[in-house]
Amino acid sequence: TYNPAAPGTLISSRRSGDGEGLAKGITSIGDLSLLTLRGAGMVGVPGIAERLFRTLASRRVNVILISQASSEHTICFAVLSADTDRAVDGIGQEFRFELQHRLMSLEDKTGQAILAVVGEGMKGRPGVAGKVFEALGRHNINISAIAQGASERNISCVINAAQQVHALNVIHEAFFETRKRLALAIVGVGNIGTALLRQLQQQRAYLLSKGFDVTVVGLADSKRFALAPEGINLTRWKETLAAARHRMTPETFAEHVAGMKLTNVALVDCTANPSIVDAYPAFINRDLHIITPNKRANALPWRRYTALMQLLDRRQKYFLYEANVGAGLPVMSTLRDLIASGDEIVRIEGILSGTLSYLFNTFDGSVPFSELVREAHTLGFTEPDPRDDLSGQDVARKLLILARQIGLKMDLSEVRVDSLVPRALGRGAYSPRFLTAFARYDHEMTKRVKSAASRGAVLRYVGILENGRARAGLNEFPRDHPVASAKGSDNVIAFTTTRYSRTPLVVQGPGAGADVTAMGVFSDILKLLHYLPQ
Repeated sequence: TYNPAAPGTLISSRRSGDGEGLAKGITSIGDLSLLTLRGAGMVGVPGIAERLFRTLASRRVNVILISQASSEHTICFAVLSADTDRAVDGIGQEFRFELQHRLMSLEDKTGQAILAVVGEGMKGRPGVAGKVFEALGRHNINISAIAQGASERNISCVINAAQQVHALNVIHEAFFETRKRLALAIVGVGNIGTALLRQLQQQRAYLLSKGFDVTVVGLADSKRFALAPEGINLTRWKETLAAARHRMTPETFAEHVAGMKLTNVALVDCTANPSIVDAYPAFINRDLHIITPNKRANALPWRRYTALMQLLDRRQKYFLYEANVGAGLPVMSTLRDLIASGDEIVRIEGILSGTLSYLFNTFDGSVPFSELVREAHTLGFTEPDPRDDLSGQDVARKLLILARQIGLKMDLSEVRVDSLVPRALGRGAYSPRFLTAFARYDHEMTKRVKSAASRGAVLRYVGILENGRARAGLNEFPRDHPVASAKGSDNVIAFTTTRYSRTPLVVQGPGAGADVTAMGVFSDILKLLHYLPQ
């Protein structure tokens, strides 16, 4: 180890007496072939195994692993790739009659590796094999063959050699790590991404004290990405990313992150970019969980949405999106808990956009509406394109997410939306010139807010989900209505259910801003840490 101060390892015939662990060592052998002799002609016929292994010995083929099922239909064994041709040739000659008459067949599976878990503490301990297989299965590592001797001190399994390093890391973590490890690949270093990186750096010591080791192993913006298997220094992430030479494409980023062969890896998508969402399958198929405030995945057309959910289920990966609705507020988790406990959702109503909440809580006609929009954009309260907020599409996506969460088969086109963006300004790519042009329509909004005030009412942009239908629009409310009392960028979401029928369950608080949205993402990181097995 080149470390003279280390206490070293004692190799002895006696147990250490320090409390045996389940396993003491993990090792692997690569560059193997798995040969399988199979057929009904083997059942109940004495001497088949003797003929097979005598033939292999005569050809100087060393057998590294043997496995035979009790059905007697198959014998499989692993040999070095260099010995494969001699083994196949010898078996072909010894069993030529059976092979010619199709009483048996020989299968040669190349590119295999053996993974072995060894330990005195494994003997007589239920669950050891299950722990090995559960860990491999959770990371989508397929097992081709299994062997375990009666001593119970060794479990060997044959896997694809391309997954050898990953499998070693997975088993090592399952048996030897005292902390749960989670590696994050973060895309997007705008307002939300920067706030999240700051929170991760600030909470590093706290997480370690709770037994969680969270590192950022990949970091990407729209142009480049940086990688560090041991973790990027979060006090210098800007310099690290600026010096990165990898050109950013989502598929390339996914490939490089997976190439690090780490266990428990999550993509954290802090963008509003549809191209990142389009690449989610590439990340999931490479065994990454998904955490995101990006609403676009949950608002995909129904077929693509269901295909994504099926892929996540098939690959046994988590998809966490608390910040999709309500930023850092526990809106999605509250809804999930209501449904899981058997409550029936009757109506969901409220202010779902922190941006629109801020605008209409502030707007009284004394300051032009377009100036308030410009201020909200500067503060990071709006989407990168503020038309996503003003058009009501952000609220529509959130209503769709809530609708799908309660089991409705609905698409975005089915949400009725009243847009605040003049038709002439709704087309084309966003540029800062939009805000200048939007000022020409200030008089219309001033007229509307003063008309509501003359009746003792206020304007609020609300979303409503009821009777299988969703709608979003600007409405008048009396000053004693719950949504009229919202402050700043508050979201106010009221759940009327079978149990909360007389008085709705209300979740209220800031629903926009980089820090609270990043907090919602951070809460999903904590959830994932708790979901991952010890």
